[in-house]
Formats: sequence, structure tokens, C-alpha cells
Amino acid sequence: MLSGHINLNYVYGEIQKSEAVKVIDILDIDKNSTVIDIGSGNSRFLCSLIRGSNCNAIGVECQEDRHTEALARRSNKDLEHKLELKNKFYPCKLDNEFTHAIVHCCTWNKENILKVFNAIPQGVKIIHNSTVFNNEFPLIKQEKTFLKTSYTKNSARFWYFTK
Repeated sequence: MLSGHINLNYVYGEIQKSEAVKVIDILDIDKNSTVIDIGSGNSRFLCSLIRGSNCNAIGVECQEDRHTEALARRSNKDLEHKLELKNKFYPCKLDNEFTHAIVHCCTWNKENILKVFNAIPQGVKIIHNSTVFNNEFPLIKQEKTFLKTSYTKNSARFWYFTK
């Protein structure tokens, strides 16, 4: 595990790859987009997003074993030119700028959520699953959707907005 991050608290899971088309439509992702997936896991969903929209992407995953799986998947899918992968905590130094963000943070505490959301630049379209974020920023107008995930029996709530 990487050091330097305080109060790591998470449940591992991911958006089902079958939901890529829905996320592409919700966030208006296209070939000119670069999507960061914070908590990208093994990048299964992110690879589906790239294939479905021809976007570029950045996967940030703090767990080394999941990052290793993501590297293998990127290679197997021949996406080295489309997918930047970092075994880090966000915020971190990236090779590319991004226009869209997927933030998997349903169990993060307030400190971690604020650190991540404050680091995301203005103008970025965000989809996230944090009720803590919503409690901290009740005046931010957000839309709600439901996405199938590996960590819920049914669909999980996600919210989206432009920062």
C-alpha cells in the first residue's frame, strides 16, 4: 500500500462495464474527452468507456494489486496510447489534463472527499457516489442517476454535475 494518505477508508467495487454507454451519455464523453477514474481498480470499466467513446483516460488506483491488473488489461486491450495509469492517491501528478471525472467515494470520510474534490479543476464534469459530499455541499445542483455496480445487489446512486 502507498504511504502518505491519511484515513484511507473504502469499499472496493466498480461500475459494471455494461453501464459505460450510460455514463458516456450522462457526461457527454466523446473522442475529445479525457476521463479520470479516481479509484479505477483494475480499469475494466474505464477500458469499456474508452472503447465506447474513443476518449482518452487516466486511471488512478492506490492498491498495487489492482493497478497491476489494470496494467495487464491495458496491454491486452492495446490501449497503451489511450490510457494513463497511476498507482497513486489523487491528487497526484498526472501526465495529462482531464475534462471528466469519475469518483468512487461512497465510503470515504469528509477529509478525503474534500481533498479530492478541491483538487479537481473548474469546468470538469463529475460523476460520484458520495452522500458525504452532498451533505457538505447541499447547494450544488446535481442530477441523480442509478448505475449497476459490483458492490450492490441492485443499482447504486450516483450524482453528476459540472464543477
